[in-house]
Parts: sequence; structure tokens; C-alpha cells
Amino acid sequence: MIRLLIIACAVTLVSCKNDNKTNERAEPIIVVDEFDKEMNFAIQKAKNSVDTFIQAYTGKKNLSGFYVKVPYENPDEVEHLWINVISISGSQIKGLIENTPNERTAVKYGDTVSVDKTGISDWMYLDTLSHKIHGAYTIHETRKRLSSEEQKKLDAELEGTLE
Repeated sequence: MIRLLIIACAVTLVSCKNDNKTNERAEPIIVVDEFDKEMNFAIQKAKNSVDTFIQAYTGKKNLSGFYVKVPYENPDEVEHLWINVISISGSQIKGLIENTPNERTAVKYGDTVSVDKTGISDWMYLDTLSHKIHGAYTIHETRKRLSSEEQKKLDAELEGTLE
């Protein structure tokens, strides 16, 4: 059975407070079944609205923290990693891997990668005026599955509130 590994580190997602060249964060990994309807629905919402993300990136006024999540396949699982977006050209999104992969993949933390917009599994950015985090569909779904204490911890780590 193929498992989906969802990296769910809020600090990585929005604030990028760790400026070191190596990733020393202990990132929680959420294991999700490939047939998980709610998570697959969240991924589909992200895919269906990726043009909204691209438009926001192009305008960038009072916006920051642009990330896309990309699935990387291994023999027994698919691991979704966050990419810190550094440029978008047409449908190509270029950025830096922001997570340390749990399993061996073709990429590692800090690698520069490019992905077509159709290959993403989530996206997010922060409105610096309202402090609202847009997108983050898989984070919303993951948050629902956390205990009340874990939700409070996640909320405290975010530099904004989930929209």
C-alpha cells in the first residue's frame, strides 16, 4: 500500500525562522492513507485554485511567504514537501526544498527544484496586513485531526491565522 507522508511544520511553512544552510527542525510527519477522502479533497482544492496563488505571487503587494507543496514518490510512499517559491514563469514554479525528506528521494533540503503548477498538492502565502494565511488546504485538514493542545501549539507557531 502506498502511504502519503505530509510534512506539517507550521514554522517552516510561514515564518522560515531557520536561516541555517542545514535543516535542524524536528518536523512532524503525518501519515495519511492514499485513499483519505478529506485529504484528497484538500489537495484537489489546492490544485483547482493554483492560479489564485500565481496571481497573488505576481502582484505580491503586502504578501509574503509563498510556498507550494509537491509530492515526491518513493517505492512505498509519496512524501509531500514544501517548496519556498523564488520565481514563477508561466506554469513553472521554481523554489527551494524547505523540508528534510523522511525517506530517500531525489531531492534534499535546500535543493532548487522546478515544478509545473499541475504538480502541486497545496499552496499558501501570508497577507502581511491582515495576517491571514491563504490556501494551506492540507494544513487546515491536518489541523482538524490534532488534539486541542496540538491545535493551540500549531496556532501559536503560525505568523498568521488560517483563512
